[in-house]
Amino acid sequence: PLFELQSVRWDQANKPVDSETLLQQMRLLSSKGVRSMGYYPDDFFKNHPDINIVKEGISMQDEPFLK
Repeated sequence: PLFELQSVRWDQANKPVDSETLLQQMRLLSSKGVRSMGYYPDDFFKNHPDINIVKEGISMQDEPFLK
């Protein structure tokens, strides 16, 4: 299964979800064995979510099957 995380709160006038919160969600999913995940929307003009924070959650470097 593919998990899609929201980077904005649709129920709160599109308020941005904190990048650290998004990373924590990614870590939780990863700890449960999830390997396919992403987030939406990506606002690269405003750098939200902050790629320097969430890249750890979407990086393939820690993928055990690649070792």
